[in-house]
Amino acid sequence: MHSMKYKIFGTTALAAILFLSTVLPAYAQGNGVLNGSSEFELTASRATKVARVTGATQPGESVPNPNQTIDNYALTATDLGIMWDATTDPTDKKIMVAFGDSYDNGWGGFGGGGNSAGWRSNLLAISKDTLLSDGLTFSSMIMDENKAEYSKEIISSAHNTSGSGDFTAIPTAGITVGTRHYIHYMQIKNWGANGRWNTNFSEIAYSDDEGQNWTKSGVKWGAASKFAQAAYVKDGGYVYMFGTPAGRFDKAYLARTGEADLLNKEKYEYWSGTSWIVNDEAAAKAIVDAPVSELSVAYNSYYEKWIMTYLNENRYAIVMRSSSSLTGGWSAETEVVTGAEFPGLYGGFIHPWTNNGKDLYMVVSEWGPYNSILMHSTLNVGTPLSNLIADPSFELQASGTIAAPWTLEAGTGGIDRNFLSRAGSNNLWLRNASGWNAITQKVQVVPVTEYKLTAFIRTSPNFNDGYFGVRDSHGTIVKETKLTKSDNYTPVEVLFNSGSSTELTLFTGMHAAGDTWMQADDYMLLPIIVEIGIESIKEVDVSTTAGSAPVLPSKVEATYSDGTVADVSVVWDAVEEFSYAQAGSFTVNGTVADTAVKASAKILVTAAPVSSGPVPAPILSSERSITAEELKTMKDGDAPFKLNEGQKEFHVPIQAADILKDRKLIVTAGEVKLHVPAAVLAALKDLLPEQSLQDARIVLRATPVDQALFESNSNDGKYKQDGIAYELDIAARTADGKETRLDLLPQSVHVSLPYQASETDEALLGVYRFNEVTALWEYAGGQIDKPQKRIAADISHFSKYAILSYDKEFTDVGTDHWAYQILKTLSAKHIVEGVDANRFEPKANMTRAEFAALLVRALNIKTTSNTLPFTDVRKGAWYLEEVAAAYEAGLITGITEASFAPNAAITREQMAVMVIRANAYSNDADQQLQLDASAFTDADKVSAWAREAVEQAAALGLMKGKGADQFDPQANALRIETAQVIFNLLDTNK
Repeated sequence: MHSMKYKIFGTTALAAILFLSTVLPAYAQGNGVLNGSSEFELTASRATKVARVTGATQPGESVPNPNQTIDNYALTATDLGIMWDATTDPTDKKIMVAFGDSYDNGWGGFGGGGNSAGWRSNLLAISKDTLLSDGLTFSSMIMDENKAEYSKEIISSAHNTSGSGDFTAIPTAGITVGTRHYIHYMQIKNWGANGRWNTNFSEIAYSDDEGQNWTKSGVKWGAASKFAQAAYVKDGGYVYMFGTPAGRFDKAYLARTGEADLLNKEKYEYWSGTSWIVNDEAAAKAIVDAPVSELSVAYNSYYEKWIMTYLNENRYAIVMRSSSSLTGGWSAETEVVTGAEFPGLYGGFIHPWTNNGKDLYMVVSEWGPYNSILMHSTLNVGTPLSNLIADPSFELQASGTIAAPWTLEAGTGGIDRNFLSRAGSNNLWLRNASGWNAITQKVQVVPVTEYKLTAFIRTSPNFNDGYFGVRDSHGTIVKETKLTKSDNYTPVEVLFNSGSSTELTLFTGMHAAGDTWMQADDYMLLPIIVEIGIESIKEVDVSTTAGSAPVLPSKVEATYSDGTVADVSVVWDAVEEFSYAQAGSFTVNGTVADTAVKASAKILVTAAPVSSGPVPAPILSSERSITAEELKTMKDGDAPFKLNEGQKEFHVPIQAADILKDRKLIVTAGEVKLHVPAAVLAALKDLLPEQSLQDARIVLRATPVDQALFESNSNDGKYKQDGIAYELDIAARTADGKETRLDLLPQSVHVSLPYQASETDEALLGVYRFNEVTALWEYAGGQIDKPQKRIAADISHFSKYAILSYDKEFTDVGTDHWAYQILKTLSAKHIVEGVDANRFEPKANMTRAEFAALLVRALNIKTTSNTLPFTDVRKGAWYLEEVAAAYEAGLITGITEASFAPNAAITREQMAVMVIRANAYSNDADQQLQLDASAFTDADKVSAWAREAVEQAAALGLMKGKGADQFDPQANALRIETAQVIFNLLDTNK
C-alpha cells in the first residue's frame, strides 16, 4: 500500500481547501476543534484484499487462503461472514463468524439462492486469530455430528423454494451476552430482482452450548419491519440494534434494550430522533438515509468514534461513516471498496478485535465467485465529501407537490410517495402529453473543478426525448446527456467541469409526445477526486561518532506524483550497536508511516575523540545556557530569563528542579512567555537513566511557525489568525544529543502570547493547540490581559500554538437581540453551542446535563475519573465527562442518590444552586453578601433547599428576576437565560 493524498481534480490546492471548508455542510460545534464541525470525522483508504476467507483460491490470486474450507468443512461457496466477539471465558477469547446460504461441491457455480446439492442456509465458524495481516484463520466450524468434515446448518430452514414458504434462514447480526450467544436472522420468503427480497419474519435464535445448538426464541419482527436486518453493538449496559427493512434500498433505524432483555421484545426502546420510545417500532426514525444494507457497526477506541460500514447499492460500493454518537451525527460516506474493483461485492462486516488503532478489517462477499474475502483499510482523520444535492432522494418532500429545494421548471410533475421509489419511500415523477417538463435545483460549486452528476431514471415505453445535465447562471448548458427509454431504474451520469461558475443548475426533463412519463430518484453530485501517491523519498545524511547511536529524523522529504513536496513521518529499522562501533558508513532503512514506502538514511561514523568521559554537545551561540549557579544565586521568587537576539533555545541544567524546588522557571523567547513548574523539569529528569544524567540538560524552545495557518469562513463560524504561531518544545537532552520528551505534562505550563486585535474583537480571541494525532486545531483557553494586549492559557502539552479569533453568529439571534454579543463571546470560548450549525433556539429549554457542561467548560474543570453514582448517566453519553467533572468539583448532586436526570429540563432554582456552587469553586475567599429574602415577590415559592442560593445569585448579579419582581423558581431555564448566567459568572470571576 502506498501513501496517498487526495486532490479535487481541476482545482488548485487552495481551492480544494476552500471547498472543504465552505461548501460542505458543517455540524454542531462544542469542543473547539477547527474543522468546520465540533468534532473531527474519519475517512478510510481504499481497501485491499488481504486473504481469502472461504472457497478455493482463484486463478491468478496470490493472497493466502488459510482455511481451505472445501477440504476441511465441505464449504465450497458461501457469503456474508458476520463477526462478533463471542468470548465467554476471558482466558479463551474467540469470535464467531456467521455465513449465509452455503454449498458443498454440488454448488452450481455462480451466486447463491438455493436449489443446489449440499445447500445449508447458514454456517458458523470460530476464530481465535489475533493477527489478521496474513488472513482470518478459523479454529473450527460447527460440524455435522453425522458427517465427517462437514459443517452443519445451525438455524434450521424448510428450504421451501416455492416463493411462499420458508425459503432459507439468513443470519444478519450476532452478539454474545454473558455465556449466551444470539443471532438475529431473517426467514426469507422469496428472492426478487437484484437487491430486493421478501421475508416472512425476522427472529432471534440463541445458543447456550458455544454455538453447537441453536433455539429459535419466538422473539420476532414482522415482514414489513424496519428491523428485518440488524447490526448489534453493546454500550453502557444496553444492546443497541441497528435495523434496515428487507432488501438493499431502505434507511437505517436504531433500537436498544438492556443486556438482560434481549428476548423481551416489550422492553425494546426505539429511537424517535429525539428520545427513546418503549415498545413502539413505528416511532423509530431513520438515523441514516437510504440505501443501506448489510450493515456493520463497531467502536474504534483509538479515535473514540463509532464507525459503520455497509453496501450503498446506488454507489455500487461499500462505504464507511463515523460518529461520536450512535443516535446521530453520522458523517458523510467514504467509499472503501467499489464494485468496479471487486464485481458483485456486498457485505463489509467489521472484525471486532481490530478497532483500537487505524486498521479497519472487514469480511466482504462477492456474488461471483460466491465466497468471502478479508479486506483491510486504514482510517484517518478527514472530512468525507458530502453529496452537494439537497434532498437527493426526495425523502424530505412533505406532500405530493414538488417543493424546495427542488423546482418544477415546466410542465406537470410531483412526488410519488411510499410505493414507486428506487430507494427509501419517495421519488420524482414527470408526466404530460406534450411540451417540455422538467425539474431543477441550484447547487454551489468550486470554479474550474471536475464533477460527476448521477441519478436513476425510469420511463414510459414511448419515452425517447429526455435530457439530464447542468446549466450555468445564464442558462447555457454546461453538459447534458440524452435520455432514452428505460423500463427499470437505470443509472445515468454526466461528467463536467464547473468552469468559472460558483453556482450551477442541474436539470432533468423530457419533451412529451403523447402520454409520456418518467421517474427519477437518488441524485448525487460529487467532485472527482484523484489519488496522489508518493513517488520518491529523499535520502537522509546523518553523522555521528564511533560509539554514539545516530539520531535519525522523525520525518523525511517525500515527492508526490503531482510534483508537490512534503515532510512525512517515518519509522526506522532498529540500529545495531556494532554498526556504529567504529569509523565507517552504513545505511539504515525505514518505512513511511502507514504505508509500504521505503526510506533510507546514510550514516557517516567518524572516530570518537579521546576523552575520559562523555563529550557534551557543544553550546552554540544560538543557545542561551542557564547555569546551575545562576539558578542558585537568584533572589526569592520565580526565575526570569530571556533569549537574546539570535538565540533560539534555552539550555537548563538537568538538576534545575532540585534547585528551583517550588519555584517556576519563567522564560521569554521573542514574544512568548512561559511559566514552567519545577514538577515539569523534574519529570523530564526522571525520563533519563542515572548513567545518562552527566552533562545532560533540559532544552526549551519557542519557534515561530513560518507559514500562515488558515482563515476559513463556513456555517460554523469564521476563524482568523491573529499574530504569529509558535511551536513550543521541551526535552531532556543527553550528552550524545539524544532528546526525550514527555507525552503529557505533570502540571500545566502557563503560556502568554501577544495579540493585535482591536478592543471590540478581543472577546473573540483564544489560544489554540495543534493536535498532532488528529491533525486539527483545538481550543486551549484564553485569559485576556487588555493593558498588556496579551492572552494566556494553561497548557498540558507542548505543540504548535496560535491565537485565533472565532466569530460565530446564529440565524435566530440577530444583531439587535440583547444576547447577541453574549453568544458571540461564549461561542468564541467554546462554551455554548447551537442546536445545529446555524440555530441557537434561544427559547428552548436547557437540560441539567447541558448546564453542567456549560459550567465545566466555563471554569475549565477537568475530571480525573468518569465514575459516578448515577445509574442514568450512561457510558458513551456525550455529557459523561462533563457531568463527572461537575460532580467531582461539587457543582452538582443528583435528584436522588442514584439519579441525576441528565435529560430533564433544569429549573431556574436548580440553576441558581449550581451556579452558586460554581462561583464558590472559583473563589477561594468567602464573599460577604447582603442577602434579601424578600427581593422577589414569589420568594415563598422557592424551595427551601434553594432559597439561600437564589438570594446569593441575585446579590452577586449572577441571576435576575423575571417580570414583576418574580424569580419564577420552578420555571424551566431557557437556553438564552443560561447563556446570560454563564456570562455573568465569567464576568464576576475575572
